[in-house]
This record gives sequence, C-alpha cells and structure tokens, in this order.
Amino acid sequence: MDRPTSTGQASARRAPLLRLGTKATALFIISLCLPLVWHAHLLQERLGSAASLAGLPPLELMLALCLLALPFVVLRLLRIDWQAGR
Repeated sequence: MDRPTSTGQASARRAPLLRLGTKATALFIISLCLPLVWHAHLLQERLGSAASLAGLPPLELMLALCLLALPFVVLRLLRIDWQAGR
C-alpha cells in the first residue's frame, strides 16, 4: 500500500509550456509589467504626484491590482521557472 504524500513534500514539476533563456525570461517579465507602468503613468498625469491610493475610485484601484498580479499569473499559467536559482 502506498503512503500518502504530505503537503510538505516537493511535488514533481510539470514541463514549462514556454522555454526561455535567462535573458529572455527577464525581458518577458519586464514586458508583462509594462501595462502597470503605463496605468501608473496615466494616474500620475491625471491626479498628480501627491495622490494616494486611498483617493482612487474602486474600479481604478481594482484595475491597478489586476495589472500588478498579471505578470505572476501569466508566468504561472505558462509554467515559466522565473526563480531558477531556488
């Protein structure tokens, strides 16, 4: 009878859907962050540099949070190993 695996044990990694080198992975991550940079730039132009996140309308705050999570979600879905040293 097989022993059940505990959640603390390392599971086998699935093969990545997209194989990139180290430099290409870094450029890919930077390109995924560009929509957030663009959105922050638009907010700064409209609200000024002294504005806080508390003053944002809920929809714009939600958009900023989604754009912040975008790189991590895409990397997870494509199974790209962005922490190869770990």
